Amino acid sequence: MNIAYVANVRLPTEKAHGLQIMSMCRAFARNGHRVRLVVPKRKNIHAESPWAFYGFKEEFEIVEVPIYDFISHDRILGRFALWLNTLQFLVTARRAVHGFNPDVVYAREPWYGSLAPEVPHVFEAHDFTNRVTPLHRRWWKRAARIVAVTAGLKNVFVAHGVPEEKIVVAHDGVDEATFAVRETKAEARAELGLPSDAVLAIYTGHLYAYKGADDVLDAAASVPPHVRILFVGGRPDDLARLKARAAALHASNVIFAGRVPHAMIPVYLRAADIAVLPTRGTDRHAAEFLSPLKLFEYLAAGKALVATDLPSAREVLTDATAVFVPPSDPTALAKALSDLAASPERVASLERESLRLAANHTWLRRVETVLADLKPSDAVQPWYVRYRVEILCAVLALAIRTLYVSFFPQFKFEGGDGPIYIGLSDYVRGLVDEVPKKDLRFFPIVYPYFLAMIRSVFGNDLLWVRLAQAALSAATVFVGALAARLWLGRATGLLAGVLLAVYAPLVLESGIIYTETTYTFLLTSAVVLGVFAVQRARLAYAFAAGIGFMFAGLTRELGFYQALLFGIFALAWRRSWKMAALLMIPTLLALGGLSIRNAAIAEKHALTSAPLVSKNYEKDLFEPTLVEFLFSPSRWHLYVEGSYLYWRFPYRLSDLGTGEPVDGKTNPDGDVVYHLSTKPGSFMAIQPAHQIAGKWFLVLTHWFLLVLAAYGLWRGRLPKEAKIGFLIAILFAWGTIMLGGLHRVQGFEGFEPLARYRFPTEVLILLLAVSGAQALGVRKKKT
Repeated sequence: MNIAYVANVRLPTEKAHGLQIMSMCRAFARNGHRVRLVVPKRKNIHAESPWAFYGFKEEFEIVEVPIYDFISHDRILGRFALWLNTLQFLVTARRAVHGFNPDVVYAREPWYGSLAPEVPHVFEAHDFTNRVTPLHRRWWKRAARIVAVTAGLKNVFVAHGVPEEKIVVAHDGVDEATFAVRETKAEARAELGLPSDAVLAIYTGHLYAYKGADDVLDAAASVPPHVRILFVGGRPDDLARLKARAAALHASNVIFAGRVPHAMIPVYLRAADIAVLPTRGTDRHAAEFLSPLKLFEYLAAGKALVATDLPSAREVLTDATAVFVPPSDPTALAKALSDLAASPERVASLERESLRLAANHTWLRRVETVLADLKPSDAVQPWYVRYRVEILCAVLALAIRTLYVSFFPQFKFEGGDGPIYIGLSDYVRGLVDEVPKKDLRFFPIVYPYFLAMIRSVFGNDLLWVRLAQAALSAATVFVGALAARLWLGRATGLLAGVLLAVYAPLVLESGIIYTETTYTFLLTSAVVLGVFAVQRARLAYAFAAGIGFMFAGLTRELGFYQALLFGIFALAWRRSWKMAALLMIPTLLALGGLSIRNAAIAEKHALTSAPLVSKNYEKDLFEPTLVEFLFSPSRWHLYVEGSYLYWRFPYRLSDLGTGEPVDGKTNPDGDVVYHLSTKPGSFMAIQPAHQIAGKWFLVLTHWFLLVLAAYGLWRGRLPKEAKIGFLIAILFAWGTIMLGGLHRVQGFEGFEPLARYRFPTEVLILLLAVSGAQALGVRKKKT
């Protein structure tokens, strides 16, 4: 696994967090992971490299990214300097993180998960904020895992609404091998110039007040003369303060070693008899949240411990592993040191317990804990990041379609259904008393109401309708790209989204005031959801698909039939009556409601019969002469012609025409398709060469995609359920045109007016095509 550890720290640093970060990265690497530690390049008082400073081998990668170090001006800027550094680092670290292609981003601050939101972010918490804001809650929610260094810290996160299962408690650790020094105690004392006959109590680390170093110094005055107190570490100012205090107390039994390389700490601990952890309980951080590195180093060195009795220490130590004293009580601390100095047996017992306990707190075990069962799917991202590829493809589609409908609108409605639907929308709004045609009393519900809503809000300019349809077309692109990503991967999802966004037929249909764009979006969504329902056996998906089919059917009644087919598919594939029912029940309820509605309309107009749906397809299906009509030898050639026209190109491209009359008839759009397919001798006279070239380019592109789709159907990685579901929708659309278009085949445009029934064929063909392209790519790599 590739782990990007992001740390906004000066490295190397004399502070403990630098050692903790380096130790974690080394442990990640030793557990078999590739590790890149990303830090800012800042001014540093230490000239050594991190490797030399900490005495580490180069087992992982350290990348320094440039920033301007505002911390050097913190006297003027105050805390604002830190935030300026943080904002810079967020920008400059992004390339270093993305270039590593991480599987996990690990950080001690919650906001660095935004550097690669598509992968899990592990936030290691060492403290809790003084003021919880909505931004904090958002960061915690986005983290795949929160590592709390104490159980007390975990409890605070849980109290503020973070799910308990998201939090892992992992105390700090130690590298046992580092503290297994070869020198004996006597040899270590001789090497360091320490008294050989004294009982030596040691304190290591910074000399901050809350860490209790002053209490150890106060206790020094009350211990027996042969007990010596050794301080190792501390910044120069703290060291000077403590030395002055020791002189004032006349504490002659105190030794100050000052800051030493960390590689020497194991030798100092080897020389000591007792180790002191005197943390004061001055605040909640010290009492409950602190997991000091020195504690685990004391254990690994096998020292007898004297520790203040705080909840954070009790999480690791027990009465069998340490002598506890009240915090901020030098007298009790002096007594504990004196008692241990007089009891070698007790010291030996505590030393054995320390070594035993250290084995449970190694860095290697810690990294196993913090990464246990962490998967790429654990990444928690905001929706606009999770779907950013699909959103970008949809935005591209919307931009193309917006340009098209803005500059090449169809404002003429001679013939066709455009004027009818506009009239229906006016009827819905109460602007007219009658529908445009008597046989459209039983009009489909969704599309006229959709037009009425758009025109009521934005006005009667048809550009707004086209823009709304362009938005629905872009939403269809989103659905197709999302399905491709979930089934075939992110790269293939991007390819599918781009193809859908720029593919000409989908662009052109956005400009026509017909039901096609609305119907395509609804039916594509329903088909994809239906496939997911069958594939994953999810009843919720089945119900959502059923709702989608219902609304598609209320737009164009063919959606109802698709719902029934998918219900049969679910029943046959999953043997699930529940799933089949959820797919079909919304449609059956809609059909029942339509039948009641249509019957009422028929009675109002004194009609003898009412269709179940608006165009009364069921009447044609039950005609006694249907079979004779379908299988008449005189019509067999129509099946061939119809299939060719169906597969030759997705739907009519009248928008590419010139607008000139054809055969003496008014033809405001100029039908390019008709003249290229059925009148090869006459099209040259009315069509410019660039239109002919563009048409054939699109035709060849379409056939190339069909070949890829066929290969994808055969060898592609799409699930079997998707292939079957797509075939159901595609073959149903083909069969619809064959059945419904035969009596119109001798008309002006042949099958072309019925090409709109292809929906959502083209979207599904493109998904199959990208699956085929992916399969070809994999095969080529293997070869």
